[in-house]
Amino acid sequence: MQASQIPVKFPIPFAADAGSGFIRPIPVASQITITPGAASLTDGFPPLNFLAEGSGGIPPFGQDENGILNQITAWSQWQNAGAAVTYDSSFSTAISGYPKGSLLYAAAGGFWWLSTVDNNVTDPDTGGAGWQVIASGQVYAGNPNGNVAGFAGVENFLSQSFLWDTVNKILWLCTTTGSSGSSIWTQLTGIGTGAVWCGSSSGTANAQSISVPNNVITLTVGTSLSWEVGAGLTNTGALTLAVGGFGTIPVYKESITGPVVLIGGEVVAGNILTGTYDGTHIQLTSVAQGTAAKANASSNTGNVSAMFGTSVANTLPVFKDTTGTIEQGPTVSSSTGNVAAVSGSTVSGHVAVFADSNGTVADGGLFPTFGGAVISTSQAVSPGVYYVDTTGGVVTLTLNSVLSGAYTFIDASNYWGINNLILNGNGNNIGGGATLAIASANSASTFTANASDYQFSIEALSTFWRLV
Repeated sequence: MQASQIPVKFPIPFAADAGSGFIRPIPVASQITITPGAASLTDGFPPLNFLAEGSGGIPPFGQDENGILNQITAWSQWQNAGAAVTYDSSFSTAISGYPKGSLLYAAAGGFWWLSTVDNNVTDPDTGGAGWQVIASGQVYAGNPNGNVAGFAGVENFLSQSFLWDTVNKILWLCTTTGSSGSSIWTQLTGIGTGAVWCGSSSGTANAQSISVPNNVITLTVGTSLSWEVGAGLTNTGALTLAVGGFGTIPVYKESITGPVVLIGGEVVAGNILTGTYDGTHIQLTSVAQGTAAKANASSNTGNVSAMFGTSVANTLPVFKDTTGTIEQGPTVSSSTGNVAAVSGSTVSGHVAVFADSNGTVADGGLFPTFGGAVISTSQAVSPGVYYVDTTGGVVTLTLNSVLSGAYTFIDASNYWGINNLILNGNGNNIGGGATLAIASANSASTFTANASDYQFSIEALSTFWRLV
């Protein structure tokens, strides 16, 4: 097909001036039991229109002919004019959602939405999933702002024209000399040229939202956003951020193993944050340490400026809880705090532990992970590492009935000597294999830990849980 073969456009719809008695809208529902012989979108022209009048048939209504042709050509005229279509909730429901590849004009204007999935019933203008922003372009032919001609720089850009868009805060550079209608302008500032300022966040502490300026017409990998955390919105756990019309995006922070979910305290009310979109998350590039680091290092000495508890000389201080309390850790060396000779090997990313008094190290495995709140109530537990707080009373933990895996239990409150930790073997005995001061029962169906500030582990053998 050739461009010259374009058909004649509809300057007006068919039967545009037909009187009310000669045209009528075509209803969706069947008219067979309502108006004999009348057309509908469901039936088209009904069977009676195809019977001879002598056999009881009814001729098609001229009003229906005009009505359907008027409706079709009205849309043809709209398309001839190059007019846009916006999201329509009722139409979306009727067709079971927009197909993949649909283009809709944004309600806010200035850009388009592209459906990336089939059967898409979400509203892109309210953050619905499955839509991608299609930019209206960063090169403008004519006048991006003001009725002026443009002069492009030549000979090492000795002279050139700039325009400042006072509404959308965009700086344009003339890259092709021309009149007020033909000069070409290229965007210099705005999306992709630095962090976009989005004002103050609103919403709730863990589900915040920000607005983006009109010049942000697409959100792509590498786009940076800056905003002020709204009053009272210090996060207490995992955080999501609704970014204008681009949907709700989880906020992560950087770590040595890659982006990780927030745990609370990183996003502090009044702070100004910057985050970069990685295609899935917004990675914070300016972030507080969070609730797990309440004891902060001082400015230049490397010492802990605020902590509680005591340690012993030549031993490593260990943080016991999230408030900065420390306790005695393993011995480092006899007097100087240095390891005189280290031998042995470990695996990258694992804990190195001292195997003997001569400085030999061994692979201690991965760091135990602390996945959330300390356990303070009786409950069933699966193999893993647990911090147990008994300040509120005795805690009984029931092990798996199947002998498999291993457990580690740590006194999170220095309170086991007052309110004990009790393990229920769930049909299996617990004991043997180690000498522990905390053992009040051995090779029995339960085990009681009754010494404060302690931790121990158990592992599954073929017939019982063994203390190690």
